[in-house]
Amino acid sequence: MGKLVRILDMKVPTLFYKGRPVVTLRQVDTLHRRRPDTARKSFHRHRKQMIDGRDYFDIPYEEWSGFNVHIMDAEKRGWKGNMIFLTESGYVLVTKPFNDDLAWALMRELVESYFRKRQAHKPPTEEEKAALNVDILLLGTKQTALKYGRSESFVKKHTKDIRANRQMELQFI
Repeated sequence: MGKLVRILDMKVPTLFYKGRPVVTLRQVDTLHRRRPDTARKSFHRHRKQMIDGRDYFDIPYEEWSGFNVHIMDAEKRGWKGNMIFLTESGYVLVTKPFNDDLAWALMRELVESYFRKRQAHKPPTEEEKAALNVDILLLGTKQTALKYGRSESFVKKHTKDIRANRQMELQFI
C-alpha cells in the first residue's frame, strides 16, 4: 500500500501507475460520499471525451490484482475485470458534474495534495525509464516531468545518466 495522504478529514492511500498518481472510481465515490457507482456512471457517460493513457488507464485484472489493499477490496467482492485508474485530468472530468461544496473542497485538495505532489524520491521502474526515454524526445523535459509527476531536475538527471551510460558503452566498442 502507498503512503497515506490526508485529504480533508480522510486518509487516502497513494496509488501510482506508470509513475503517475491515480485514483480508482471507487475511491472517488468514497471520498465524495456518493452512492457506489456514481463515478463509474459519470466516467462511462463522458468516456468518449477522455483519452486513454492521458485521462485514465484501463488496467486488466492480471495487472491490478497485485496492487494495494484498497483495490483488493474489489477482488474480495469477486471483481476480476478491468479496473479504471483516473489521472488528475480524468478525475477532474469525472467529477465535473459534482457541484456541491464538498466536491469543490475535495477537488482542490486532491489536485494540490495528491496529484500535484512531486515524487522525485521514488526510484523509477524499468518500464518508467523506457517510457521516460521516449517521452523526453517527444515532449521535452518539462512536459515529461508533468506527465510522470516528477521534477524537471529528476528528468534532467535521468537524461544525463542515460548519456553517460551510452558514452561508457561506446568506449568499450
